[in-house]
Amino acid sequence: LSARPRIINTVNAVPVNHVARVVVAAALNPVPGGVHVVHVTGHPRLRMNEYLSLLEFYGFKVPEVSYDAWKDELERYVSAGAPELDDRNAIKILKADAKSWTGTDERAGYGISREDVGRFLRYLAETKFVSSGSEVIRSAQGLSVWVTSL
Repeated sequence: LSARPRIINTVNAVPVNHVARVVVAAALNPVPGGVHVVHVTGHPRLRMNEYLSLLEFYGFKVPEVSYDAWKDELERYVSAGAPELDDRNAIKILKADAKSWTGTDERAGYGISREDVGRFLRYLAETKFVSSGSEVIRSAQGLSVWVTSL
């Protein structure tokens, strides 16, 4: 795309080396009892428009435009056939991991299922990110989520 959108919400971006450090630390120092979830969040956080303005700082000509103008350009780009990501390296390292460490072949990978979305919605409802109400959304493993608005 030849432009960047003006979006002012924050970006929760974390360098991959820090994510890896937290994953290893969590494996070596498990949280006792309860749900074992470790959220990795960025500190400090840039606003999206600040984050994307770095493109121009580093010499890319991508002027800031309204979100609607950018969205229109993105839709034209996607309808023209955006390229798929190449995951050959991920497949290669998962094969090596199975051979050398885990004995489990995970090369087929994973996608997001209907059950996964149900779990996400349940979590969002339980944490009050979405409001609970009378409309039931089916979710994973017999769990019900009541959501009135998303």
